[in-house]
Amino acid sequence: MAIHLGMHWARLKAIIRRVLPISFNQKIQSVVQWLLPILIVFYGVKASFDRDVLSKLFMIYSFDFWDFDKSTVGFFINYVAIMGFYIVITHNILKVFQTEKR
Repeated sequence: MAIHLGMHWARLKAIIRRVLPISFNQKIQSVVQWLLPILIVFYGVKASFDRDVLSKLFMIYSFDFWDFDKSTVGFFINYVAIMGFYIVITHNILKVFQTEKR
């Protein structure tokens, strides 16, 4: 799902800009456009290792349970960061391939 969102991220950004007409200073906008994805990628990589996502993707083990001792909000923040990691990586890879075609 995150890879699919990354493939259509430009369209989603345009929809978000249309729905939320927030105008920023050019410097603030450029800092946010570079800093936010970098932070998401770093936290997404950290969360991927913390949650051991790679072994779950390849079904190395199947016994996983909800840990009631850990924060529910933290769980969802971690998985949103992991999705953000794949969204940012997919979007930027596609941008590289599109610029090479031109």
